[in-house]
Amino acid sequence: MFSREISPVWKMVKEAVESLCGRATHRDIINYIQSRYGSVNEGTIRCQITACTVNKPKRVTKIMLKSPLLKWRECQRT
Repeated sequence: MFSREISPVWKMVKEAVESLCGRATHRDIINYIQSRYGSVNEGTIRCQITACTVNKPKRVTKIMLKSPLLKWRECQRT
């Protein structure tokens, strides 16, 4: 049996945002990650979205690791 290496969730979030042209809602990111990687905990994805966001107010209360930052934008669907 072999095991495949799974990316850290923050990398999945980064990939999702880049694939969605830099604009995405939490739900867009979650759907992208779960369709590509299977069963990834939604709470973990949401936590990493917040942790990787530069101008999200809740971010300042989180312990930051070495994850990159993404710019938070409220997206409006038309």
